[in-house]
Amino acid sequence: SDLSPLDQLRAGEVVSDVFAVRSAAGASSSNRTISITGTDDAPRISGTLNSVLRQSDRRLTTNGTLELRDPDDPGAAFAPLIAAAGSYGSLTMNRNGSWSYSSFDTLPNLRLGQSLRESFLVASVDGAARARLEFTINGSLIEASGADSLSEASRSEEHTSELQSPCNLVC
Repeated sequence: SDLSPLDQLRAGEVVSDVFAVRSAAGASSSNRTISITGTDDAPRISGTLNSVLRQSDRRLTTNGTLELRDPDDPGAAFAPLIAAAGSYGSLTMNRNGSWSYSSFDTLPNLRLGQSLRESFLVASVDGAARARLEFTINGSLIEASGADSLSEASRSEEHTSELQSPCNLVC
């Protein structure tokens, strides 16, 4: 039997069904009630959560789609982000999980081996599911500049943007 409608029960929600039960001889019968109480099934976000970009002389862009699965709420959606600014670029994401990242034009010149990291917190409208969408921008500039180039080339910067949709605060 398909139990998926029962997965949609929210925590504490109860459904009941009454069954007539007869004795083996059929001489007596009674009704029995079966009740099922819903639990909170954890929502899950899946998809490409990490993107790696290689610095070039143009604006860097990438896109993808995240999937939100909430057994308790089949209509669950993401809180949209519209050009949410991070340190190195901006992220736009719609309710169905399609996202697009675009770097700013003013990225520092990164040598080969250097990188910048940035992450954005994305969430469902109700805030029950959260995940980090992470972007790494790798340098591509090749320079021969002496003994300290190795220590500089191994450096990386990391920035995290905590973004909250107005919907997370109001809805």
